[in-house]
Amino acid sequence: MKKPVLILLLLILYLNCHALNNNMFWFSRSLINPAESGLHHNLYAASTGRVQWLGLSGSPSQYNALVDLKINAMQAGAGLNYSFYKDGSVKTNSFSANYALQHTFKNQSIVSFGLSGGFTNGQFQREEYAIILKYLSPGFELQDDYRFAFYNLKLGVAYKTTHFELGLSSNHAIGSQGLKPYLNQMRMFHLTTSYRFDAGPNLDITPHVLISTHDLENTSFTSAVLLNFRDRMWTGVNYRYDKGFGIMIGCDISGMFRIGYNYETYFNGERRYTYGSHEIILAFLLR
Repeated sequence: MKKPVLILLLLILYLNCHALNNNMFWFSRSLINPAESGLHHNLYAASTGRVQWLGLSGSPSQYNALVDLKINAMQAGAGLNYSFYKDGSVKTNSFSANYALQHTFKNQSIVSFGLSGGFTNGQFQREEYAIILKYLSPGFELQDDYRFAFYNLKLGVAYKTTHFELGLSSNHAIGSQGLKPYLNQMRMFHLTTSYRFDAGPNLDITPHVLISTHDLENTSFTSAVLLNFRDRMWTGVNYRYDKGFGIMIGCDISGMFRIGYNYETYFNGERRYTYGSHEIILAFLLR
């Protein structure tokens, strides 16, 4: 089997595993939709981390950092994103820069159109994927870790009112042509929506939904319900279709700092072998 075919098969394995959605995705929206940059705060800086299937060797983990800035003079937003992902033999680093053009209507609703450009580089570690190669092509060996890279273009649109939000975005919008001709990322589409209900003078209830699909074939569904007390303390539950459910808790300190934690367990046999998934967020914000 030729080397390009082997690498392509390894990349497909990586793509099928690279679906580590953050359960608290509404705290880092610009990672999946560039139109969200600068849409919610004058300045927002956050770091998130997620470890999945804790207790299993080589379990997936992902760490993100983002900075979003609202540019009032230009009716626009801008941001920078970074993500590190590790899953067994695969490690990737992703960088992107976002720009969003916003328009505010008389009723204070906002529509935003976003564009993002960046790249991903990564590697398959030879000592870990050697077992896979043994079955794909007996007798074939790669002498070193295999490195790959590809460009990424994201497009997005978002609509926001005082209570309702809707976003649609496409990651790898043009197929993300790789730096090598046989490395191409699949297109990903994301739909996010939420609605904030005023349940009392000090309580808001907000359901969130994220639907993601790979080339309109493999679709995942994530939902959550968040209870917010006086814009200070929040808690809630999340559900991932056919995967698992979790609980979350967090707080905003002095209206400028945010800390949150999510624990998720699973429906299937994974629950017997792992300690679940853990996710945290730390953020600084200026409203």
